[in-house]
Amino acid sequence: MTSATFAITWDYRCPFARNAHEHVLTGLAAGADWNVGFIPFSLGQAHVEEGQPSVWEKPEQDSGILALQAGVVIRDEYPELFPAAHRALFAARHDEGRHLEDRTVIRETLTAVGLPADEVLARVDDGGLARVQAEYERYVASHTVWGVPTFIADDQSV
Repeated sequence: MTSATFAITWDYRCPFARNAHEHVLTGLAAGADWNVGFIPFSLGQAHVEEGQPSVWEKPEQDSGILALQAGVVIRDEYPELFPAAHRALFAARHDEGRHLEDRTVIRETLTAVGLPADEVLARVDDGGLARVQAEYERYVASHTVWGVPTFIADDQSV
């Protein structure tokens, strides 16, 4: 049997993305033969009104971009802790009703799963936004991604 290769978008604010990601993470933890790419998608940027500044220009106006940046840093630099951090950031928002734009919330959430939160946040401050923007724009252009969760396989997105 050949392994399945696909990607899935996320924004920690979306409960539907949370459900999909928890199922994917559970499958991976159970040994599913999947090669999964986790792709950040900014719901804030997707909903910017024409003529208004982008999330990339005014990230402080978006309530989810800090957590999204932290998720990308963790995915890329601490991949062994990404599943736990990914679940924890979704839980902070949806189970605990915490504010993901609050650096203290991000720091506490990451520390609780064993991450060096201050290092992660320093990496966020040192180019995290550009990383999220590049992936967001790539998949919007290549697969017409417009929301979360979007599953992407080959040239298809749903």
